Amino acid sequence: MHVSGRRLVTLAICTPIVSALSVACSGGPAPVAADCIKVVSESGERTDECLPVAPDSERIDLATPKFSHPTPITNPLHPTSRVEQVIFGVMIIMFLIFEPLGLARLWQLTKERLRLWPFKH
Repeated sequence: MHVSGRRLVTLAICTPIVSALSVACSGGPAPVAADCIKVVSESGERTDECLPVAPDSERIDLATPKFSHPTPITNPLHPTSRVEQVIFGVMIIMFLIFEPLGLARLWQLTKERLRLWPFKH
């Protein structure tokens, strides 16, 4: 098999894979409008019972939602309501662990290093 034959085989193998990935990654085809939705029993079997569906003009689930103005979390019991305080507390604890003498020691080390900076001895 020469070069053009290999290219054809590669193209024949890659084209279906790429097209399948593009459909899978794009979210699939658009939802198809239906007049009713079939009911499934608790055992998993489909029944002939049908639930009505609103017309497309009245449905709000067909449009992609936009979250340009997220709602602030005001519930103090919500786990993410205190994230900033937790991060700040962890920073204070880490500072106390790694620099127990505080800001005064950091300032003293900075002054010493600046005095000796051009000469490393």
